[in-house]
Amino acid sequence: MLPDGAFTAPLLLLISSVSALTVPPPTNVTVSCRNLRVWVSWEFSDQQPHTSFRVEIQSSNGYFKNETTEHQYDLSGFIWKSLDHYMGFHSVRVTALQRGGESQPVRSESFTFSMNRMADKHYALEFPPVEVVAGDSGNTVSFPSPFHFYTELKQAEKQETAFFEFNVSSDQGNYTSVCRVTDVTCRYDLPHREEQCVRVKGWLDYGNSVERVEFRETDRICPSKSSDPHVMTFALVLLFVLVVIISVLTISICKVRAWTLEIWKTQKTLKALDIEPNNEEHELLRPVEEVFSPVMVIEHSSSSSLSSEDGGLQDCGACVMEDGGSERGEPEEEAADQEQGAVGNYDRAHAPAALRVDLGDGEVAYAYREG
Repeated sequence: MLPDGAFTAPLLLLISSVSALTVPPPTNVTVSCRNLRVWVSWEFSDQQPHTSFRVEIQSSNGYFKNETTEHQYDLSGFIWKSLDHYMGFHSVRVTALQRGGESQPVRSESFTFSMNRMADKHYALEFPPVEVVAGDSGNTVSFPSPFHFYTELKQAEKQETAFFEFNVSSDQGNYTSVCRVTDVTCRYDLPHREEQCVRVKGWLDYGNSVERVEFRETDRICPSKSSDPHVMTFALVLLFVLVVIISVLTISICKVRAWTLEIWKTQKTLKALDIEPNNEEHELLRPVEEVFSPVMVIEHSSSSSLSSEDGGLQDCGACVMEDGGSERGEPEEEAADQEQGAVGNYDRAHAPAALRVDLGDGEVAYAYREG
């Protein structure tokens, strides 16, 4: 009888075979590079819920593993972590994980950024932006130093000995120069005065001529005219004069507006004083109202014997009002009664003056007024 352990190893192999057969592996595992961004992608034909993928980076200078549910994974963080990483060579394995089982791992092609490493793919970085300026003595080629343009390259551990070598090629020839880590801008002056177009490429070297990162060659770059210093000075002077003129105009406009507003306020105040004088002046200027006593008609007569010859008014203060009376006086009894009735509450009689008014057509009216 075989011991129990004799069946353990074959059983595990059988379970692994069944698991590998039930989970299909990913296909078309490919590493891609776009300047500093590096990623691996794959295809999976039998996508099921709860399916994930294990990504393993096997490198000459390290190992990294992680899981994802996507069909791609970004490798940039691992590649540019250190000088040893981006100078090494790498490959990626992708394994499908599903329902506790896993597929066979699928390996990608090896790749590197180092020119002298053996790998299936060699990647290069984009050259920094280049400017070519035509001067009096020749063309000047300049560009930012890759150590400062790419912050990822600042993590290098051997920057003391590192340098950047570049080549400038034109129709007149090829020229090679270097710039150090401390140089912020790399520059090269071509010896010819002709306005020649150039191409530039370069290599990042860490001092041993082995660890080198390649930078792709640029397209054909033609020079631009350098600015005349006299023209620049004249433009600056014009700009200064324009600023001064605008400032003076602005101050003048503000002062004129303030002056105009002050005049307007003064005129408004004076106008308000003319329309609304104070109370004392108002009382002094108020017109005196004359009080007239009302006219009281005493008698209306059609007699024409009281009319004046000229048809006007006639003073009839002592005229006789009825037939048979005296023209200038009245009987003593009637005079006494009238005097007693007229005095009333007054200490003396008020004899109103009678006015005779000819209304025309023989119509006559009598009126009295005080005084």
